[in-house]
This record gives sequence, C-alpha cells and structure tokens, in this order.
Amino acid sequence: MPTLDEPGRTLDHPRKPLDLVQAYKLRVVNRLSYAEIAKALNVPKSTVHAALHRLTALVPDPEAVQAFEEVEVSILTSAKEKLLASLVDPDAIQKASLNNRAYAFSQVATHERLLKNKSTVNVGIWAQVIQGAKNSLMTELREGA
Repeated sequence: MPTLDEPGRTLDHPRKPLDLVQAYKLRVVNRLSYAEIAKALNVPKSTVHAALHRLTALVPDPEAVQAFEEVEVSILTSAKEKLLASLVDPDAIQKASLNNRAYAFSQVATHERLLKNKSTVNVGIWAQVIQGAKNSLMTELREGA
C-alpha cells in the first residue's frame, strides 16, 4: 500500500510547485476560475485557491493597481517637483534638516529613473552635489551667526 503525505497524494508523486505569477495572470487577465487554472497548471484546485487567496489579500483590486501603475511616473514627477521646491523654501529649511529633504528627493528621483528605464549611476553624483551644497550652507550659517 502506498504511503500518503496528504489525502490522495503519494510520496512517490510530490506536490508540483505553483507558478504564482502565471496563476495570478490567468485569474486576473484571463478571468479563469480556480478549477480552470488548476487544470492549466496541472495542480490541485485547493493549491490554486490557497495561493491566490493569500495574494488577493495583498492586491485586493487589480484594476486599481493597474490604474495606479498608469499614472505612477506622473505622481513621482510631481512629488519630486514638490520636494525640490522644499529644498529651497526658507520656512522648510528651518523646520526640517536639508539632509532629510535631500535624501527624500534622491529616493524619489531614483525610483522615477528606474521606472523610465534610465540609469541610476549618475544619481551618486547628485548626492555629492547635494551634500556639498549642504556643507556650504552650514558653513555660511555658522560664519554668519
């Protein structure tokens, strides 16, 4: 008699791993049922259901995610513009450290460059320029005080 590792499955036939990305695409893009996905990927329906249930808890509305992805670059460009303006705003300079705002700007700019498939190699140069500007500003503030 064969040894079972779970009902209906023998140790001779271990569980086939589920391609979660493919299963998700079949569900969201092709709108297949769990049974249809299970048949297409040759795995039990319960495996598909469990995996996609966990994933849909993280991404409850695929259409909202897609809508966000379509405008993400514009949102990041707008955020970068606002952060850049705050780098030279006298009131903001008094409230927060220039280093913190410069760091936030560099993070947004790096993410935007990656989304546009541009290199991030020269971002390190900008970090040096920003750090140099900060050091100069701090020196001027100390000497003026």
